[in-house]
Amino acid sequence: MKQDIFNLVSKERAEVVKEELISYMNTIEGFKDDYEDSKLHETVICYFLWKLKTNPKIKTPNDLNSKGCFREKNHYVTMIQDDCLGLFYENEYEWNRLLETANKYSTEELVSAIMNTEFIEEEVYEKYFANLPAEIGELADSILNIKANEKVLDIFASSYPLESQERNDAAKYEVFDEDDYPMLTLVSILADVMGYSEMSFRSDIEAESYDKIMINNAMESSDRVLTSDAKAELEEAWEDFPTELSNEWNMCAYALCHMNKDGKIVAIMSGGQLTVNRCKEARKYFCDKGFIEGVIALPDKMYSDTWVNPYLIIIGADNKKIRFLDVRDAYVPSRKKGKRINKLSAENIDAILKSYKKGDNAIDVELEEIKENDYILSPMRYRRINDQGVKTIKLEDAVIEIKRGMTLAAKDMDQSIAAEVSEKKVILPSNIANGIVTSDLYYHGDIRKQGKNEARYGDVLVSKTGNPFSVAVARDNYLVIGNTYILNIDNKKIDPDYLKCFLSSEMGQKEMGKYATGAATPIISVSNLLRIEIPIYEGKTQKELNRQAKELVQTLEECNRQINVCNQEIEALFG
Repeated sequence: MKQDIFNLVSKERAEVVKEELISYMNTIEGFKDDYEDSKLHETVICYFLWKLKTNPKIKTPNDLNSKGCFREKNHYVTMIQDDCLGLFYENEYEWNRLLETANKYSTEELVSAIMNTEFIEEEVYEKYFANLPAEIGELADSILNIKANEKVLDIFASSYPLESQERNDAAKYEVFDEDDYPMLTLVSILADVMGYSEMSFRSDIEAESYDKIMINNAMESSDRVLTSDAKAELEEAWEDFPTELSNEWNMCAYALCHMNKDGKIVAIMSGGQLTVNRCKEARKYFCDKGFIEGVIALPDKMYSDTWVNPYLIIIGADNKKIRFLDVRDAYVPSRKKGKRINKLSAENIDAILKSYKKGDNAIDVELEEIKENDYILSPMRYRRINDQGVKTIKLEDAVIEIKRGMTLAAKDMDQSIAAEVSEKKVILPSNIANGIVTSDLYYHGDIRKQGKNEARYGDVLVSKTGNPFSVAVARDNYLVIGNTYILNIDNKKIDPDYLKCFLSSEMGQKEMGKYATGAATPIISVSNLLRIEIPIYEGKTQKELNRQAKELVQTLEECNRQINVCNQEIEALFG
């Protein structure tokens, strides 16, 4: 974005101008009563002042209406501008005051007032406009490869078209948002002030087509959906597309309806859209039609309000394979308003683009394999254990039996689980910590079915939910409560301590992450857990790894005992 436009006057002067303009607006007849809580209306009035200052031909409200409201490029209902204009029609006194106020300030001072985000509803601005990381837009541009005179569409008004237009000044940009007129108003004002007077804004693109399209889907649940008209258009174009499943996939399908033959689309998605079963049929449709070119997993915490990983979905035509690239580790730490965030540096963006184009560190997956994996589109699902010469064994081939923890209501837990000793020890999900079982609780209720939810000595315990997935080896017999899997391992095929160490390692966690579904809280099902591949080495190497794993687990257990002793001694100091 044109950085100098934010610094046309000093911060001190900008603050003075802002306060003076707010005071002026509050004295406009009808403004305070009708628009007291609307920061966007304040921005529109500032925009009027700027138009008066920069266009001396504007002499009347009608002139401002026809020449000053960016109307020739605004293909949506300009209700907010119209509301504000209504304050000056039939009110010559207020119109003359508006002219006098415009003459009081320099163009630079009025620009600074408009660009000041305090003139915009903060909640709206943060959610849709300022919250799009600029570097994601820059990476998207590089993938789209926008060229001169190409028509580029931004779906959902945001900062992206303003930043992208500066990078690609010879391209033709349009912004589409069906019913968010406030955001269309805001971005159209900023575009005009920044000199992008040819940028168009639309609430309807029924007859239009585009070379490149950017879809700025929200990371968290959103109320931004296709309206009935657009949905009807999509259903008419693709009668068999499942429009009832996902607003985000609907938007991708709608964009495809308006993409030129050789065009390309980049959509921002959350991980849940790529993995949850609810969206499977939508993903299946896109994959079977060859629309998915690639998927890039970006670092987490790129957005200031969520830890959820953003993904870039690259959409085109006639794709026989899908290229997956995991660049979650490619970032530089930063801060925004005191919060830690992750950013992509210029070097990161360049490396990601090269990896995606050349296939370095990427995985190309045949559509048949995608189908076998329930059309999961997470790059982590298709990671390979890449140690050359290392054989692997699927977990299902080494498990004799797999059980689950018992479901118990909170009230029943309070009544039946206590520190008082009984015949049956208990493990809760919270008792699997730091790679070991730490429970000192006992069960005092009825056991519905003996052995069904019980772990035996040497069983491997794995949590159902991740970030990270908890793993431990049982050193006693326990009743297991909650979302924990109990794996009875065939010791002849794999050593339980070795399996525990592998699953706890970064490689093991990534392997489980491949088969997990969900965004904020990954969940792994029994069937997917059993698909995990475990590296098995030859002869002496594997025996040595088993020995080291056993020693490491014993060390973890001994450290926990020492911690307990120290805590007891601390209590004794003040007992």
